[in-house]
This record gives sequence, structure tokens and C-alpha cells, in this order.
Amino acid sequence: MVDRETIIKIIEYGTWAPSSHNSQPWKFSIMEDSIEILPEYARRLVVGDKRNRQLFISLGCAGENIRQGAGALGYEATVTILDEKIIVRLERNMGKGNPEIIQAIKNRVTSRYPYAFDDSLNKIAGYMKGLAEENIDFFICSGKMKQDIAGVAVKASVDAMTDGGFRKELSEYVKSNTTKSKIGMPAHGMGIPTVISYIVPVLIQYINVNRLNQKSDTKLLVEQTPHLVVIATEQDDSHAWIKTGFLYERAALAAQRTGLSTAMWAAPIETGDYFMDLQRILKTNKRPQALFRLGKALKKPPHSPRLSAYSFFT
Repeated sequence: MVDRETIIKIIEYGTWAPSSHNSQPWKFSIMEDSIEILPEYARRLVVGDKRNRQLFISLGCAGENIRQGAGALGYEATVTILDEKIIVRLERNMGKGNPEIIQAIKNRVTSRYPYAFDDSLNKIAGYMKGLAEENIDFFICSGKMKQDIAGVAVKASVDAMTDGGFRKELSEYVKSNTTKSKIGMPAHGMGIPTVISYIVPVLIQYINVNRLNQKSDTKLLVEQTPHLVVIATEQDDSHAWIKTGFLYERAALAAQRTGLSTAMWAAPIETGDYFMDLQRILKTNKRPQALFRLGKALKKPPHSPRLSAYSFFT
């Protein structure tokens, strides 16, 4: 039997996972030698994530952190998706702990700064391609394909911000750099200095800042991002979204351990029919579920705040 203190520690690894707007839309239930990860719909993004795709991807990321964190402590973790929840069963094994994995979980951050090329990129790109499954593909894009995807991503970002409801919702999650909130994104994660960070939520609510940033965003994706990566699945349901979260976090942690960074770019996945443009560029019938940047971040922001593991128990 796994003691409660150890289970709490393993759950804490799950809370370090990325989530859309740092909404942390999960909760946990402790059973005998197992952890259930469930959606917390009270923290869903009603406007920006109408189908709950990003919510379930976030759950998948938390589940992968828990799986790897448990393994690093010497426990075998068996992960099952059942309806809309993830069940992680723990069994003690004789393996040694791996503090390197724990550090990767705790140190991984989403860096929206420019990325540089690095010798580790080819190795990680090969690793990511190896993550593909029978009904799930990884597309590692550079050159002309990357440029075309970047054009779609920037257009989708501008289009998303034409929705006043979306801007209002986003403004509630973008925080000043001195915020005490444990939910949301301090503006320093977007490279915004503290003085300006106090007015950024207001600007976001009333101005389409993505329209103003089209040129810089295009430069970021085309010239300052070595690879754009797309995960696409055969199915388009909660199971596929959770599995996307598993695979994205597996890739993000592998990148972290080699000194690289990743950052999601959700607009072309969630906005209108832009995902069809991605399908055309990638020449696939599978449904794109995640688009993210990959490279060596020239700068990393502080980690976004997190709620205590005890805040999520059912």
C-alpha cells in the first residue's frame, strides 16, 4: 500500500503540468494505491475552449507528470483512461528513484521568448517522431512548411481576438507581475515589464493586441522558432485529447531534460476552421490537436503560480 504522504507528493507533480491560461482545470481523488484525475469544470474556459479540448489535454499533461513522477520515486504507474477521467494505479517496484525527472517536471516552463537552434534539436525531433502511435501522428515542421503553418497561426490568433467574449475571458487570466493569484498567467511570461503589466489586462479586453503584433508574431514563428510541431489524431474526442496531453508532456519533459523548450499555440486548433488549413499543409486527414514551438529558449520566465495540491481533492 502506498502511504498518503507519498501519494500527495506524486499528485503535486501533476499540478506542475501546463494548462490553458494556467487555469489548472483538474481535481484528484485518492483511492487505495491509485489516483483519479478528473476535470474541474468550474475552471474550464467557457469561451476559449468551447468543446473542452484544452481542458482534457491539460488533464493528460497532469497524468503524464504523475506517471513519470511516480516512476522517479520507484513506483510502477499503470495509466487508464475511463470515460472522462484518468486512473493511475501505483505499485512499488525495486527500481531506484530518478531525481533528474523530478527536476524536469518542476523546472519545465512555457517560454514565449525567441528560440535558437541547438544541436539537441535533431535528437529531440527524432524522439518525438518515435512517440507517434497507430492513430496519432507527430509532424516536425521546418522550412516552407513551418512558414505556411506560421501564417495560419498568426491569422487564427488575430481572428480569435476579434471575439469580445474571448478577450474578456483572456483578460481575467492575464495578471500583473506582482499578482498573488495562484491561477492565471503573470505578464512576465510574455516578456512584459512589471510597470506595464498592470494595464495589460485592460488592453487585452478592449484592443485586438494580436492584430498589432502580427509582424512580431510572424517573426517569432518563422525566424525565432526552429521547429513547429503538430500532434494530430484519428479521433476527435476526450480520449484523443487526453492522449494528446500525455504525448505533449512527454515531449516537453524530454525537451526540458536536454535544455530545450516548448510552447503551445492554440489559436489555429480552436478558432474557426483554421485546423483545416493545417490539415492541407500537413497533407493529413487526422485532426490537429496541438501546435507547439520547439527550440532553445533564449530566456525563460519564472514558473507560473500553482494552487496547492491539497486544493484539488474531491
